[in-house]
Amino acid sequence: MSRFFLLLIISLALSLAGPLSLARATSFALVPDVDSLAGPGAAKAGSGQDLRAFQFNDVWGYIDLKANIVIPPTFAKAANFINAGVALVANPEGKTGLIDAAGAFVVQPGLEWGSPEETLDKTCVVIGRVGAYTGSLDCAGHWLLKPRLISAQSYSLDLYSGKYQDKFGLLSLNDGWLLKPEYDFITQVGFYDDPSQALLAFSQGSKMGLVDLKGEVLFQPRFESIAQLGKNQDFYKVKVGENQGVIDLEGQWVVPLTSDEITFKESLKEIWVKGPEAEKTFAYSLPKGEKRVLTLKELWASVGESQFKLAPCVVLKTVANPNNCDPCGRVLPPKFKKGDKGYCDHTGAIKFAGYEETGAYAGVTGRAKVKKGGKFGFVDPKGQLVIPYQYEMANDFTALGLALVKIKGFWGVINEKGRYVIQPTYDGVSINNNAKLIVVWKKDNYGVFRLNGGKAFDLIFEDYRYADPRPGLWIKYKGLWGWLDQRAQWVLKPKYNNIDYFDDSGIMSVLYKNKFALINDKFEFIAYNDVVDGQNVVKDQAERVIWTASPASPEKSPPPAPVS
Repeated sequence: MSRFFLLLIISLALSLAGPLSLARATSFALVPDVDSLAGPGAAKAGSGQDLRAFQFNDVWGYIDLKANIVIPPTFAKAANFINAGVALVANPEGKTGLIDAAGAFVVQPGLEWGSPEETLDKTCVVIGRVGAYTGSLDCAGHWLLKPRLISAQSYSLDLYSGKYQDKFGLLSLNDGWLLKPEYDFITQVGFYDDPSQALLAFSQGSKMGLVDLKGEVLFQPRFESIAQLGKNQDFYKVKVGENQGVIDLEGQWVVPLTSDEITFKESLKEIWVKGPEAEKTFAYSLPKGEKRVLTLKELWASVGESQFKLAPCVVLKTVANPNNCDPCGRVLPPKFKKGDKGYCDHTGAIKFAGYEETGAYAGVTGRAKVKKGGKFGFVDPKGQLVIPYQYEMANDFTALGLALVKIKGFWGVINEKGRYVIQPTYDGVSINNNAKLIVVWKKDNYGVFRLNGGKAFDLIFEDYRYADPRPGLWIKYKGLWGWLDQRAQWVLKPKYNNIDYFDDSGIMSVLYKNKFALINDKFEFIAYNDVVDGQNVVKDQAERVIWTASPASPEKSPPPAPVS
């Protein structure tokens, strides 16, 4: 046999064997190699948390919350620091890398795209793309998995789910493919305090299976869906056909397949199963699935006893009460028919019923919405109709004592007496308990009312946004955003071209005069871009210049140094 044919046979054998490990992953041979991207910087967990990415002209740097420019603006793009102590930045050529809190590159800018993140075991990994391929680096800039995959998700420094060619597999850098790339997707579905216990769902067609981080398949793909009952729970709700049940990791059914509703009661270590027309609700105990019938007292406790001591329920039986007699002594016929919706007390006794739909006794009004004859009205705790059946749609009363109702195609607001606080003339209405304001709209125009129905602003605004739990709301007027307090008074007159959301530290990035700025939750500038004598500068809250684009000319005094 010639040397040529021997080499050809060896080559074919290797290609058919597939990638057993990265060292033997001959299928990756045609993917271009990459050089190290390690830089001189050093990531330190927790550093950079008091820094915010800040834009100046067309470049980005980092500023602290006391308005000190810590890392000069030199980057084409920049993101905030993550807990691992690194931040993603891009150079003018669009290549991304990672810097530390001192501004030194930990990962040199050589990625088309990068995403620094913490793995399940709290180590820092960067999923990055070079050309058309994706790999991973540690947060010291060293390649762990050179770009070989189409996409990847990291679970540890060693373990990845990734798309190779057109299928997904589970890949260990030490042990090769734990699941060969033959599946349509892989995603985490089991969450535990111990990260090594995490479980992954993998799919083939419309069926899903379960695999652990060692590559051991617990269930082959045979379920339509898989969902963990709760964190740290070794029990999973699965769907087979149109039915669902609960299975443990040994493959034993804790709750048999059923079309009924399944609810996990973590504090009781039970699973409750109740069908829409079932006359009984069953509890299955964990871990063995021992079955029992729930008492009425337990069912009542599950819905929570309101101050009006009534809860929505469904009539299950139609047995006449022989003690329920009229003055003539005749036994009255059953008051309710099976399937009627109504209200029960804590003993399970039906107090009144006969409705197509029921709501809760929400808020403090003692009013509950009910539906009869296709229309909504409201009843009191005695079952007396106190607001007539007239609404096409209705919401429960809020804690503010108001309810949204729809009549003749338009929305309005009523109080507990059924009087209109806001006439039903609007396409939509929104009430927020924290804002304590009512927003109404027609088409793309918004107005604001106070809770007493007093109109604060007609339909003059372009948009709105609540900012829970902060009291008040953002409102957009003539292209600019401002803030209204709970009295509908301007705390901040419209001045921002765009707004973001407050982070956990109460910091938000905004556009002010179409330039980037940072504000705190008192609507004070930390820093903002401005122009002084034709020169672009950055100012702090006190309007001191803390950064400038270039040194001042000789006849002018030099710009002030960054604030210490």
